[in-house]
This record gives sequence, structure tokens and C-alpha cells, in this order.
Amino acid sequence: MVYDCQRELDSLIQQCDDMEESINAAGVLALNYIDDPAEVYNNSSVNIQITDERWIKLCQDFDTFFRINPDEKRKAEFEVLKQRTQIVTKDALSSVRVLINAIKNDFIVRDTTNNIATDADNIEYANSERKKLIFISHSTQDKEYTKAFVDLLFAIGLNEDDIVCSSYPSVGIPLGEKVYEWLVEKFQEYDLHVLYFLSHNYYQSAACLNEMGAAWAMKQKWDGILLPDFGFSDIAGCIDPTQIGIKLDGDIDELKHRLGELKDSIVAEFGMRTVSNTRWEKIRNNYISTIQEITSEPKQTKTDYIITPIDADDDTITIYACVMLLYAAEDDGQIMVLQTLSGTSYQAGKVTLERNQKPREIALWDDAVARLLKKGYIKKIGRKDPLFQVTTIGYSIADGFKEDNELDCSKTPAEILEEFETE
Repeated sequence: MVYDCQRELDSLIQQCDDMEESINAAGVLALNYIDDPAEVYNNSSVNIQITDERWIKLCQDFDTFFRINPDEKRKAEFEVLKQRTQIVTKDALSSVRVLINAIKNDFIVRDTTNNIATDADNIEYANSERKKLIFISHSTQDKEYTKAFVDLLFAIGLNEDDIVCSSYPSVGIPLGEKVYEWLVEKFQEYDLHVLYFLSHNYYQSAACLNEMGAAWAMKQKWDGILLPDFGFSDIAGCIDPTQIGIKLDGDIDELKHRLGELKDSIVAEFGMRTVSNTRWEKIRNNYISTIQEITSEPKQTKTDYIITPIDADDDTITIYACVMLLYAAEDDGQIMVLQTLSGTSYQAGKVTLERNQKPREIALWDDAVARLLKKGYIKKIGRKDPLFQVTTIGYSIADGFKEDNELDCSKTPAEILEEFETE
């Protein structure tokens, strides 16, 4: 029975691989049909449609699997993934693969626990030998809070190899790595303790919610740290809102107590020497003072770029238009607007720009295309309206935007957008 289940799960993974091939095909067709841009659009649309059809079949096969192998928890996890996947992307497929591997592990453990006790002991021993790792999940807009916390972790004795925090240079994601795939690998290979730095910025970030979903699917240990102006009633998604967390702008005595509990938990996890009470009080109080300073500082915008649509005669373009131009210029210089079964998708090179299919989100990207055309930063190159090419001045604007703001294009568009004020 286990073998049959594993075979079915392998089949689901193969379906994910097939869909990724369709997505890749849609992104590289411009190289094959450079003399006829209309053909690029037509063939890309076909590949996107094939991907959507395969996604529908994958969902149906998952339903069949859960009817044969009832698992309400894993079924609920897949339902969450389905609801979040309005456009089939590589990130969405990575999340599905994580879930499938988690289900496969469930079957392995379930089968093993029915065998002799020594086998179960060996599994427990193997799990205990996995390297410990602290992963800090946060919005880049809240990076000052996480930097202060990483300093606290160093102060109590953790090393750079023990921590992952993308906003802290020495413990960030390595250069050249694909962010989401790298994180999925860590979730699978390490015994992670995830620290969610929860805020309104966090829940507006598709990247953050992807991290939360992956960690939840892999059943990683976690603690929640609530940033100022974010309450326990604001917690949503797949994590348990009733689990005790740390509120940074809560009662000061409660905050000191909870930070002490978290410190003791981490020290025990990593087998470190206990920090003396005197030293801990100094570390803790410095951290609290830093948080209070960050909270009291007025928020400043990074540049004069804005997000909301502006008057057509204004020389300033929106941040959405800048991001669209940036990713197109970093790749083949092309922008496509595709109509799929799931909605409208905006592609800059091989990158999908939109974070969801909400009307406001689509309107902002649609406005970006219109403004880039009006400014002459892109031009229509096909017989079909949805295919555009960056112009010489457009490349210049994209380069300036990147250099002025020291932007890292290995990040997702959602992560770049988070680096600017959203008001």
C-alpha cells in the first residue's frame, strides 16, 4: 500500500515538472520567433493555457488521492495552496512539491513506526542529528527590527552558520541562489526554528506568505514576534493564533519575561553555555532600547517614486512601472500581457509581476504599461497589443532606477516593491 501511494505522489511531482516546462517554454519563445512577434504571443498563450489545464488536472488528482488516502490536515494544506494560486508560477509549484514531499515523509514514518522499536529509535536519532538553524521570516520593510534581533542572537552565543536572515548581510541568502528554491532546500535538510516577525507589512507580502506556508507544510518549530502596531487578533494564515508569542510593544515586564523564555529555548536547542543573568539583562535591555528607538523614528520614503497612479501629464512614473521596466531590461527587454484561465498575467522577461488577481493589483500593472508607453520607455512590437519592447531611453531609466536604489534583481518583484513605502 505504501508503494502505491509513493508512486501516486511521484506522479504528482512529475505533473509539477511538466507544468514548469510549459512555463519555461512560454518565457523563451521570443528567442525562437524573433522575426514574428505575433507568433511569440500566440505560442506563449498556448503554453500558458496548457499549464492551466495541467493545474486543473493536478487538483483533480489530489482530490482522488485524498479520497483513497484520507488525511484532513494535508488536504487542508493543499486547499490553502489552491486558494493562493491564482496564477500558476514556479513558486506555486515549489510549494506543491514541498507538500508532496511532506506527505511522502508521512507515509515513510507511518510505515516505520509499525515496525520494531529499534527502527523507530534509529529514526529519532537521525532526526536529532540534523543541524539546527534559526530562520527569520520577515518583510524587508521591517528589516531594522530583524537586524536588532540578529545582534541579540549573536550576543547570546549563536554563530553566523546558525542563522538565516535575508536582511542581515553575513547571514543572508548566498549570491546567485534562487531565493525560494534555496529556502525549500533548507526546510527539508535542517531542523529549523522559524521566527515569524509578524506585521501588516508581512501579510501584504506574497514572499512572506510563501515562507510561512512552506514552513507550516514541513511542520517546523516556530515562534511569533509581533511588531509594534500589530496585535494577536491580526494573526491570520496557517499558523495558530492562539500560540503564545512575543509582542514588542506590549507590557514591558511581559516582554522581558517572554524574551527570556525564547533565549532559554534557543540556548537549549543549540546546546550552548547558559548566559549569566547579569549579561543577559544587559543584552535584553539593549535590544529593547533599540526596538523603542526604531519605533519612535519617523518613516521615510526611499525615493520620490510613488505607487498609486498619477496624473498623465506628471513626469513621475509609478513604482510599479519602474519595477516592470527593471525586470524587462534585466532579461530580453520584452513585456507581455497574457490572458489565462486564471486571469491576467504581466510578464517582464521571464518574470511574473503580479502578486494576485485582485482588481487593484491588476489596475496598477495595467496603469504601468500605459504610462511606460506614453513616456516612450517601451514600444509595441507585435501585431497584438500585449507584446512590448523596452526602448533605448527605457533601458537608461531602468539602469538609473536600479543604481539609485541599489536594487538586487535576484529578488522577486514583490520583494522589490516592499522596499518602498506602500502608502
